[in-house]
Amino acid sequence: MDAMNNFELGKSFRMAEQGTDEPATIIFSKKAFTKIYALVKNYESEVAWQGKVERHKNIFIVKDIVVYPQTVTGATVDMNESEYALWLMKNAGNENYVGLNFQGHSHVRMPVTPSGTDIKHQFDIVNNVVNERGFYVFIIVNKFFDDVYSAIYDAGNGIYYGSNCTQVFVAKEECDNQKIKKYKDDVLQEAEACVKKEEIFCGHELDYGFV
Repeated sequence: MDAMNNFELGKSFRMAEQGTDEPATIIFSKKAFTKIYALVKNYESEVAWQGKVERHKNIFIVKDIVVYPQTVTGATVDMNESEYALWLMKNAGNENYVGLNFQGHSHVRMPVTPSGTDIKHQFDIVNNVVNERGFYVFIIVNKFFDDVYSAIYDAGNGIYYGSNCTQVFVAKEECDNQKIKKYKDDVLQEAEACVKKEEIFCGHELDYGFV
């Protein structure tokens, strides 16, 4: 990816190769996917989130997500670093906010290919957050959920898994409508408090009957 050559990554990674390396698998819990779907469909702007991932060998399971302080437009998501630091401090006693190792965001009017800004943000996180045995997972989705970009920086093994070496699935879990509604309400309430819009967008309610 050409954009990756424009920024400095402070850790050493080699690119995973198809046919040589075992592909990585990203699995979203129903809870995590429902929240992501609600966010992306409810915001006509871009929107971003972080989350927690459990690793089992080459399987990365996204358990849950949280919405962090950000300012959004139809083409950008900007983290407010001072507000983000206060947000982390405020939630320090909540295990859902500790050990975050997943970041995702939506693209509205463009393909899911990461921009130069996206790559720089990834490198900043990997350089400043990921320890020598850690990992970090990134995704970008579009409004229609018919395409996804994924990347995993596996610092412990020195491997970068791009979209061509990752598989993405949603877990087949039983989940009643009451839980689905709670997941939706919880994440949109978080977003209401954290997401600042620089343009005016109209949100809309979602039909969760298919989930």
